[in-house]
Amino acid sequence: MGILNKKKLTRSLFYYLAEIVIVVAGIFIAILLNNWNEQRKKEEDSQQSLKRIATDLRTEKFVLNQFKKQLSHSRKYLKDIIYYDKKDHLDSLYFHLNHAFRHYKMNAEYINLKYSGKLGLIPNDVLRYNIVNYYEVYYALYQEISEGHKKFVNEDLHQYLQKEFPSDTTYLADAKLVKQKLKDPTLVNLVKDQITTYGYLNQRIQTTLIDTLLKRIKKEMPSTKK
Repeated sequence: MGILNKKKLTRSLFYYLAEIVIVVAGIFIAILLNNWNEQRKKEEDSQQSLKRIATDLRTEKFVLNQFKKQLSHSRKYLKDIIYYDKKDHLDSLYFHLNHAFRHYKMNAEYINLKYSGKLGLIPNDVLRYNIVNYYEVYYALYQEISEGHKKFVNEDLHQYLQKEFPSDTTYLADAKLVKQKLKDPTLVNLVKDQITTYGYLNQRIQTTLIDTLLKRIKKEMPSTKK
């Protein structure tokens, strides 16, 4: 083989190897770009999910706080009547006595992540555990409390009130009749039971847990990370 042929073969091999290197480099870069895009998409999905969970939690906190305010107001009204012998606005007894705790679930995003197998979009293990714990454990607790309280209201309170206190669509009763019926030990005991239950509910409804979750979610948002 002549010198020229050897040079030509060497040059051909060089170009061939160069093409291989370029192709491999191109494939490698494409893989890196694809991985980077997937990671960026995953991070964006994670941030959007956390934002939606935060929105659900803030809505739930508002609803629970409104309910707690109503319970506190009604509890004070009932205590004033039973323990302090106040006779103002006795016609409102039916309204203040007839509340039943209902927990409205605000967990749309959590349910979406749970049943789509995407809870891993919450990258922080501790935060993910706390979110799952809140929605699984505390929701089960709220359901149990709600069912027990509704049973008490429907089977004990409501039946007694409907039987003894004719009311209009505003749930107002005749004040004179209420004053008379407050001498009935059955009614007094029902009112006392509801006072106790209202206090118990206010203690068990933990909006502070929501505050803690919101703070931890906020730390995972880009604007708060260092």
